[in-house]
Amino acid sequence: ILARVMPRLTITSEVMSMSNPWLRNRPDTFEWSSPGYNDWGAGHRHFYAGKRPTICRSREVIDRFQDQVAYASASDRTNAIAAALTVQLRNHFIGKRPFISITGNKSHCGKNTVASFVSGGSAVRSLTYESTGWAFEKKVQNVLRTDPGLDVLLIDNIRLDRANGFIQSAWMESTLTSEESTLSGCRSEAAASLTNQFVYVTTTNDGWFSPDLLNRVLPIHLIERRDVTDRASPLGDLKNEYLVRHRAEIESELFGMIECWKAKGSPQDTAVRHPSFPEWARTIGGILMANGLSDFLANLKERMAQADPTKRALGLLGAEVPDQWLTASELELIVAKLGLTKCLISPNSLSTPHSRVTGLGKTLADYVEKSVICHYDDRMVERTLRRSRNRAGQEPQQRYCFETNGDTVTAVPAKG
Repeated sequence: ILARVMPRLTITSEVMSMSNPWLRNRPDTFEWSSPGYNDWGAGHRHFYAGKRPTICRSREVIDRFQDQVAYASASDRTNAIAAALTVQLRNHFIGKRPFISITGNKSHCGKNTVASFVSGGSAVRSLTYESTGWAFEKKVQNVLRTDPGLDVLLIDNIRLDRANGFIQSAWMESTLTSEESTLSGCRSEAAASLTNQFVYVTTTNDGWFSPDLLNRVLPIHLIERRDVTDRASPLGDLKNEYLVRHRAEIESELFGMIECWKAKGSPQDTAVRHPSFPEWARTIGGILMANGLSDFLANLKERMAQADPTKRALGLLGAEVPDQWLTASELELIVAKLGLTKCLISPNSLSTPHSRVTGLGKTLADYVEKSVICHYDDRMVERTLRRSRNRAGQEPQQRYCFETNGDTVTAVPAKG
């Protein structure tokens, strides 16, 4: 019947997904799908089996959920909404948008709950991470081959063995920056091309992403300080009850945010920066800004710094001795006390006290005038490593100081 009423639907190579009932957004005008056949041009023709979208101008349901999540900072809270918008606008920025990384400080801190919020009612497939590149690529390709219409690819609960210090994948890097992927053929099937319309979402509290992937990330970090048994929410089970019960309302509120942005002339956020996806960042930042939300991507610098083991160690050292001018000899004793010797001193410089001081001095010299993030229980403080040369008696000495930058304190938000 459909083929008779709308003959062009038989051109299946140009139909995005006739079976997917979920709403889509037009890439060039940000208009929503209408019920029935939508001819948006090659690659974007589709049949929408749902109803016209309900637009809600408030964020009441979203905010109630957000208040119950242990976000590490206000930026992480804003980034979660940015991630949900990115999934809703998955027809946009194909090959020009980041993957969504949800990390936490412990198990059961809410990573999968946030992943469920971000994914909404979209078609989700989950798989486990493989540290061997070819094995992970094969696993992803098998999922895409069997379900080419999926919207979100969830790489859940990534764990690393001791031999692997970073989470890395050349396949992910490639698909994040390309509009199409080539699925390799097998004995029974030929090679095929697939539009990279899906959004990557990852969850982990074990390991750090490689520098190349960190340049392509939208980070959301959770810090849960309570025991699992003490975390009863007044909203009930957030993932299996609240989000399921209010899914349609949450999507309506996200649609309302986009409509609010459009009503204000679709402004762009020209101040926000992302190392790999500036166009995506300006548009999503503009939607958030039009709806009164700030701190978008403000945590990106901190998350990238945390992935560098040397910078992490310097952050711990700076938190211990803030705004104090100390020599490398004095700092080496503190480094040993904090258990940071192997992080800050080269293995070739560990044999004697003198060589350890020299090795630490070389590391500090490499980071002079660079900022590090110092973590405390209730805040994160950015400090810059300074160096000064003065005399103590007859011998000139170099001293170092982790100097606090006056306006860069990020507070952890209070729970609702």
